[in-house]
Amino acid sequence: MAIPMASILGFGGGSAILDMRVLLEHEASGQPVNLLGHLPHRCLFARGNGVDSRAMFLFRGPSGYISPAMAGRTNWAPTWNFITIKVAADICTDDTLTDRTLRQTVAHMERGQHEP
Repeated sequence: MAIPMASILGFGGGSAILDMRVLLEHEASGQPVNLLGHLPHRCLFARGNGVDSRAMFLFRGPSGYISPAMAGRTNWAPTWNFITIKVAADICTDDTLTDRTLRQTVAHMERGQHEP
């Protein structure tokens, strides 16, 4: 996942959206299994308290304006080309994963640097 930022909207009511980075974990076969992230303690999902753990993760990719002239059709309306991925998932919190999550995030974001 090149751009690991997600907007997260809980299904449990309310209108709060949390923007945070997450990493996609895979099985050895390449099958995706988890989105791994680090929630702030003040976040409703991190506190639990009987909150519905189901949430929608929205990832936004590249986007751009498409002129009718680009399609060679001046009688067409302009449009917008974009990529989004929506993932519905359960949020589970586990404080024992904090160190692993932070190490993996730093390794992912700083890979390729001379001195990460």
